[in-house]
Amino acid sequence: VATTVTVKETETLYLSNSQASSNITTLTNERVYVVDETQVLPQLGRLIIEAGTEVRFSQFARLDILGSLEIRGAVNNPVYLTSLDDRPGKYAGQWGGLWLTEYSSASIDHAVIEGAKDAITIFHNGSDAVIRNSLLQNNGVGILMYADNQYPQAVRPLVKGNTIREGGSAVLIYGDARAQIIEGNIIRQNDTGIHLVGDGITGNPRPVLNDNSIDHNWYMNYLANITYPEQTLLLEANDNWWGTD
Repeated sequence: VATTVTVKETETLYLSNSQASSNITTLTNERVYVVDETQVLPQLGRLIIEAGTEVRFSQFARLDILGSLEIRGAVNNPVYLTSLDDRPGKYAGQWGGLWLTEYSSASIDHAVIEGAKDAITIFHNGSDAVIRNSLLQNNGVGILMYADNQYPQAVRPLVKGNTIREGGSAVLIYGDARAQIIEGNIIRQNDTGIHLVGDGITGNPRPVLNDNSIDHNWYMNYLANITYPEQTLLLEANDNWWGTD
């Protein structure tokens, strides 16, 4: 039986060469996009990635988002962000990941992000992100958040309905980042599930973890390294599944 295989054309993605910082760039599923070196989306720029689109990254290359990112995957037709390495099996560190910086915003829905050093990094100073219905696998860190007490509650992403698996830390939160990690995330078979790191300078994380499955992570499901000045810190975690009854 003859099999027809459609090979899509490739196009090298350049965001830094945009003529105007307010440009709208749309990536479609008609071709495969290649990122050879780190690309920066300007603060007024808007990047839309449509369902079924594949973006491949060379080693160390990443997307730095200062503007607005919209990943519009769909059920059975996700957006793929992966490495250029075509060998079977992805492993962490094959590319740099997504950086959501400064006053960026991001809506990530039905994406598959794999093989990155840190799949999604969210910085303080007003970063606003919604990450839904996506698969993050074989990354060094699935979602990495930084914040400090100069920007109280600045980093408050919504992380909902995702699967984060087979990586280092699924979610790693530094400083005063108050993430909402709720409703139906599956966090499984990572080295660490949720890892909080705080100190007396940048503040301590206070995530909200409700209705997740956080189980069978090799080292710990939930690890909190909280230091002075707060000797005790109330962390909200309700109705989660930890792998035992």
